[in-house]
Amino acid sequence: TEGAQTAIFCGVSQDIAHISGAYFSACKRTKSSPDSLNEKLARELWERSAQIVDLMPHETAFGINGE
Repeated sequence: TEGAQTAIFCGVSQDIAHISGAYFSACKRTKSSPDSLNEKLARELWERSAQIVDLMPHETAFGINGE
C-alpha cells in the first residue's frame, strides 16, 4: 500500500484539489528531476516507445519524424 499512498493522496485530498500538473513524492509537492523536464529526452523516449509497440506515425503525438 505504501507504493500507492501518494497517488491516492493526490486523488482524494481536498487540500490540493486546485493543483494541476505538479509533481508529488511521499505525499508532498516537490520538484521533478531535470531529466523529466528535458524535451529532447521526452521526444527520444516517445519515439523509441512508439517503435517498440509498432505504432504508425499517424498514431503518435509527434509522429515518428517529429511532425
